[in-house]
Amino acid sequence: MEIKIFKWANVILHCKHNPRMLSAFQDFKSQLSFCDWKIPSDIVKSFRTADIVSCTDKPFDRVIFNVGGNKYRMICGYKFGKIKSFCT
Repeated sequence: MEIKIFKWANVILHCKHNPRMLSAFQDFKSQLSFCDWKIPSDIVKSFRTADIVSCTDKPFDRVIFNVGGNKYRMICGYKFGKIKSFCT
């Protein structure tokens, strides 16, 4: 599955005043380029600390990634074929 990150500019904007946070999220983004996911459990195989959250009333389920040695979180909506990412 090709991973598409929407609103990456929001992540950069959120991190722009914190170089460590920015570096952690840039490293995270580079790791995504090596991922090939077919089912949700593949996400957890790639990122062992990720948590899958099913959202029955939403168009996307969610995955919570721990970023920067568990200092930050990235909550992403996913739907196989597309990933929608946003930073909280």
